[in-house]
Amino acid sequence: MAVFKPGVPIETRESVVRVDPGLAPGRYLFTLVVTDVTGNRSEPSQVVVTVPQRTGPITGPVIGPVIGPR
Repeated sequence: MAVFKPGVPIETRESVVRVDPGLAPGRYLFTLVVTDVTGNRSEPSQVVVTVPQRTGPITGPVIGPVIGPR
């Protein structure tokens, strides 16, 4: 399970990252960079994720649009 800390990259070979359920409410900007087997890196892709205040059951993530390379 990944514990996100601002400015600290998380590297994985998996296509899915399990998120620490203790992520505080707020807006977070995540940046994804993919490296292929030969070491080529993709342009960064970003997404804003909003973690709402927990006032009831959690029904699903709130995810903003993915912003492609600039």
